[in-house]
Amino acid sequence: RELIAGHDFPTVGKVTVSIGVEQIGAKGMPTTLLDRADQGLYHAKENGRNKVVFYSEIAPELENTEVFDDIELF
Repeated sequence: RELIAGHDFPTVGKVTVSIGVEQIGAKGMPTTLLDRADQGLYHAKENGRNKVVFYSEIAPELENTEVFDDIELF
């Protein structure tokens, strides 16, 4: 992330990277892992950008928020 932020790209100039990270466990479902990494990514974007956010660090504050993850097919 720091190398990218410090590089001057020829066509676009300076860019930054926001990253969400989740630890992979033996019982982790791929969809759950991706959802948690995605939550970390959006947390990074909403809180200053250009940072790495680990889901485990933001999980306590997310427990008190309402999540709508139902899929309506019809």
